[in-house]
Amino acid sequence: MLLGPKETAAGALADLATGRMQSDNPWPDAYAEAEWERLGRKVLHLGRVSRHTLVSAWQLGFVNLDGQPQPYYQAHAWYIHGRPRFAERVRHRCRVVSGSELLPLFTADNDDPKDRDYLRDCLQAGPSFVCEANGQAVSWSLTNLGGAIARIFTPEEYRGRGYASSLIALQFDTLLERQGLAAASVRIDNVGSYRIFEGLGARHIRGPLNWSNLLWPGG
Repeated sequence: MLLGPKETAAGALADLATGRMQSDNPWPDAYAEAEWERLGRKVLHLGRVSRHTLVSAWQLGFVNLDGQPQPYYQAHAWYIHGRPRFAERVRHRCRVVSGSELLPLFTADNDDPKDRDYLRDCLQAGPSFVCEANGQAVSWSLTNLGGAIARIFTPEEYRGRGYASSLIALQFDTLLERQGLAAASVRIDNVGSYRIFEGLGARHIRGPLNWSNLLWPGG
């Protein structure tokens, strides 16, 4: 994620392209690291960046991977910080989950092995969340490897009953307790989630932010 003035983003990308900026930190996503190695370390994934950062990358010689239209995903970043304060907004039976218990919910209609591996990594890193009614899961979400709220889902037959609002209130308080900040990237056409986040007092970064896969200059 690169946020800030155009000059800052362009400078950081130039440092990456010329090898002046490197990291020895371990990758949080084992599959992504293996895929990067397989592609010869020639692909740059830009996640949650402004439009001017993407333009700066193009100007430095990064090009769209395999001719794919970029950005491939756009969302607004929402955030809230401070102390936990939403307990009274959890009006349904919701709980915090550790481990892969919820994996079948997230992968029920997902045959993509790459995404399944990523979801498993996220659930293992935790925490994840589920709201239940009459012993049935009615809304669920997880925390992605960057520590943000992600994959909020409520089956259509359970929508409009406030389950997702309770779920997000619990997730806010859990993340605020752990790290003092709760954040999420919400797809630009997800009006329902926008309303929930606004209702809980979250703010959003002016955007939208963009996700892109780019081929390294000369790659």
